[in-house]
Amino acid sequence: MSLRRFLPFLFIISIFLAAISCNDDWLKSEYDTTILWEGGIEGPVIFGKLGLKDLLEEFDSTGYVSEDSTGLLYGAYSKDTVLRAPDLLQLPDQDFIQFFFRVDTSIPGWVLGNIGDTISFNQEEGFEFKRTGDERIDSVHVKSGTMSIYVRSSIKHEGILTLSSDHIKIGGEEYHEVISISDPSGMYEETINMDIAGSTIILDNSVPDSTSIHLNAEFALINSGADILSSEEVQVINSFRNLEFSAVYGYIGAYDSVIIDRAELEFELLQGNFEGRIKLADPQISIRTDNNMGVPFAVELRDLEAHFQDGTGTPITIDTSANPIKFGAPDISQVGESVKDSTFINNTNSDIHLAATSDLKSFQYSVRVIANPDGPRNNFILENSKLSISVEGLIPLDLRMEDVVLGDTFDFELGSDPDSDFSSDDVKYMMMQIETDNGMPIDLGIQVYFIDTTQNWLRLDSLFGADRDIFESGVIDANGRVIQKTKKVTKVEMTRTQIDNALDANKILFKAFIETSEGGTRDVKFYGNYSLDFKLGTRIELSYTIEPDQGN
Repeated sequence: MSLRRFLPFLFIISIFLAAISCNDDWLKSEYDTTILWEGGIEGPVIFGKLGLKDLLEEFDSTGYVSEDSTGLLYGAYSKDTVLRAPDLLQLPDQDFIQFFFRVDTSIPGWVLGNIGDTISFNQEEGFEFKRTGDERIDSVHVKSGTMSIYVRSSIKHEGILTLSSDHIKIGGEEYHEVISISDPSGMYEETINMDIAGSTIILDNSVPDSTSIHLNAEFALINSGADILSSEEVQVINSFRNLEFSAVYGYIGAYDSVIIDRAELEFELLQGNFEGRIKLADPQISIRTDNNMGVPFAVELRDLEAHFQDGTGTPITIDTSANPIKFGAPDISQVGESVKDSTFINNTNSDIHLAATSDLKSFQYSVRVIANPDGPRNNFILENSKLSISVEGLIPLDLRMEDVVLGDTFDFELGSDPDSDFSSDDVKYMMMQIETDNGMPIDLGIQVYFIDTTQNWLRLDSLFGADRDIFESGVIDANGRVIQKTKKVTKVEMTRTQIDNALDANKILFKAFIETSEGGTRDVKFYGNYSLDFKLGTRIELSYTIEPDQGN
């Protein structure tokens, strides 16, 4: 047996042997130098405090495990999505067309008066502002865009065209543009492009189901004496191109869209290699919103299903009173501010708890978002406005466990060493004492099996014989919370056979048998301050014969 790998206490034997080998002058061949060393060693081997929160954090590399304000532990798995202002509203290109002198019959030149006279023609017209839905916008503050003015004249007269609108403010001033038509050939054509970044467009919603913009055009014709034929005209097209807004005020419409389609929330906390059954008392899905749009929203969870490890699934039904749910928004006095809101799908408003077992793999869900669910109202959105939605699967550690078995195998090399004359026969007695103060709400059974992989993974023996050692749970109150630890002292005396089998093993199989209180029939809660205090002590008795070195 390898002394180096057996147990820490054998270090003492090494010191003893070294002392003899370094002081062998007094050893003479005429004496019997065979020494029988007998003794016992006992003392603590391991002691500590296993905190539940520390244990979970050790396995929780992703940081999914947290605790609420009461200290109750829970796993949280979330996915986030963002609805941005351009997703909600886009401004289409606009064209507003005006005509002068588009008539069915020609106008003789003499009707226009004397040559050189100026005759004014005025148009004030409301044009429909093109929309993508039922929105009714009051004003648009333009971040970027172009206003294009196209003028074509086929009449054989010069003139002055003046365009204006109190619905368009550029640099804080009403839009006003003067264009000189200086070509009387009937072939005049010109396009003027203006950068309107920073401008404001004001719209009129006074007519039901209509949004319009008012444009004024005045054409001062300078009479050349020529007739104006029925095929001739002065055409003016005012256009907005590539409009992007910095802010929009008014009713932005009834946006309705599925923004998450059949996503999955996977629960790593429940995934592992274990037997038995875990039943969750209160699994939840939370929906959290952070909204700085001046637009109220309703959020609906759709296609909600529980998916299990075997590939099957079952639908989850949510009460109509809880789905869709309306979320708040900032009002006009809170422009630039954010309103946060949340709701929970749990066992009070759904049947989600029926699907929450240890073989639960994930929740599937879709998210539908509805803007202005109560109908038209005044809204506002800014260029950087957004609605952030977080869908979070919550697994509070409020549960019951029944016949749960965890197991793992470890290397265990305490076997014979051909270079040593120390054998298992020299170990006369081994005893371990385990003291526990169990402050967790679980009955914990432990068994250790000694395995020989050279014999087809033969189980040679077990530490606790045919049974397992049970550490009873802490005392539980009516709310499933531990209020007092349970103390236990266990002594394990290893038989001669157990000692031999332990030394013949090259693997150990550790198994933990876990049930919550009352045989796994009761829900209990796991808090961050729970712990299992333990001490492990040992006593070993040896009888070892030290033979003289025959070479000296």
